[in-house]
Amino acid sequence: MDDAKLIGDIVTHWHKFGERRRTIAFAVNVSHSRHLADEFAKSGVRVEHLDGTTPEPERNAMLARLASGETEVITNCMVLTEGFDLPDIGCITLARPTKKMGLFRQMIGRVLRPADGKPDAIVLDHSGAVFRHGLPEDHVEWTLDPDKHATAPEHEKRLSEGRHKGLIECSQCSALRLGGQPCPACGFMPRRPGEFIAHTEGDLGLVQGGIAAAPTPEERREFFRELRAVAMVRGYKSGWAQHKFRERFGQFPPWDYRELQPKAPSDATFRWVKSRNIAWAKAQQKAAQA
Repeated sequence: MDDAKLIGDIVTHWHKFGERRRTIAFAVNVSHSRHLADEFAKSGVRVEHLDGTTPEPERNAMLARLASGETEVITNCMVLTEGFDLPDIGCITLARPTKKMGLFRQMIGRVLRPADGKPDAIVLDHSGAVFRHGLPEDHVEWTLDPDKHATAPEHEKRLSEGRHKGLIECSQCSALRLGGQPCPACGFMPRRPGEFIAHTEGDLGLVQGGIAAAPTPEERREFFRELRAVAMVRGYKSGWAQHKFRERFGQFPPWDYRELQPKAPSDATFRWVKSRNIAWAKAQQKAAQA
């Protein structure tokens, strides 16, 4: 788990999907948590690492800074899974796998508390926990019988229905999607097995209410307009916006998009561009070290 590629993906996807919300990141072990904190810091994130040896006064000060927004991310391993409650937490990053339903639910529970002004919760799952335990909104049937395990009937039903209805990875970009639904990240909808093209780089995809939401044509047009504005301000080449559009949606924009006027970029678009720049820089660094 603790390698440069995985760490880089975790940081990149936080910039892309985390909306700079106050975040708890769960790591595999202490060294992994420290590594995560270092990589977040390198990308301009206000981050702190917390572990079992952190003195209580220092721990309380860290959590107070997180509550106030002075700190954006706290990385930890098995410290903030229970006995910690900060409803304003808006995002968690699962960078550790677990076979235990209870631990999975404890970790995602840190972000599921309601709070004033908090519209929803973001769970960035880099561990594949949802494939094993189901979506956060799935109902869980708990038991006190030591010979039985907690179950999530909705998820078990998906598993019994196989890939046609279950949670799967997009064959084009590796984002999470629901079987029978278009990919929320690149818009791809499988037709024939012969059309599948394998890619190694992946993106986390947005799933709300168990439904993968594909971007609308209007959202694609607005995104391209914002890319044109970024290119203009930063002095990028004329084809930069087209290639970035293809990087996100898997195809070049329609020809008539070239007539669209630039539009002031949203924070989400700026974060997306920054995430791709970070990914590119890390790929260059890895190539140089090879």
